[in-house]
Amino acid sequence: MIASQHTPVYQFRKLDKATLVQAAGVFRASVALGLVYQYVGLLAAVLVHVAIEVVGLYVVRNALRQPEPAA
Repeated sequence: MIASQHTPVYQFRKLDKATLVQAAGVFRASVALGLVYQYVGLLAAVLVHVAIEVVGLYVVRNALRQPEPAA
């Protein structure tokens, strides 16, 4: 379910290796969050989801700040 909700955000428009890897990662994260919810509870699953999103945002921000290699 989480994977289907993130599809518009990630814009899976083309079916290449990078898209499949990203979709698989979103699917694995949704399964993990489902297991956390089932065995620990909703609040724990929400906190884990927030942590994953914050780490992802920091990774993207740092990747965007990397200087372009000189040609």
